[in-house]
Amino acid sequence: MMGNRNHVVREKRLAKTLFIITAASLLTWLPFQILNLLVIRGELGGFPYINMTVNIIKFLQFSNSLVNVIIYPFRILEFKICLLQILRRWASARGARNEVVPMH
Repeated sequence: MMGNRNHVVREKRLAKTLFIITAASLLTWLPFQILNLLVIRGELGGFPYINMTVNIIKFLQFSNSLVNVIIYPFRILEFKICLLQILRRWASARGARNEVVPMH
């Protein structure tokens, strides 16, 4: 009975995580889609801050790539452990390449 309860709790946590990921993706991509619709309809003529708006929307769009890497480790322990292992291996490999070898 206890194993079934743990399974339900785990499934609820996963569903909540997926909801957070989906909401974050919507928040980062929706402005771009709205801007596209406004451009297609020609409703941005004379908008004085178009360059700044496009830059902010592009930043949001690019930040979508970072959303998963930030959210998953906070929500899923296995993902966090795996990510830390990858980062440690990368750091140790990078450190080995950057070692100064004394010349004799």
